[in-house]
Amino acid sequence: MTHTDHMAVEIAAAQACDDALVRKPVVVALVGLRDSHIRTLVKAGTFPAPFKLAPRCVRWRAGDVLSWLRAQTNTA
Repeated sequence: MTHTDHMAVEIAAAQACDDALVRKPVVVALVGLRDSHIRTLVKAGTFPAPFKLAPRCVRWRAGDVLSWLRAQTNTA
């Protein structure tokens, strides 16, 4: 499976299951914002914060990210 295929599977899983745990590249792909801007929003408390599964393993709950995205599109 290529990297592109793997990303497509992760994105599909995120869209299908609110409880899916997604990596930052998937979050970036879902919301269309740069990694640095997502960090800024998390720090400001306006974007869902990730949680640590291990010291070097950070994930977001897909449902939180998708809810944030829907809220942004509803206010525009």
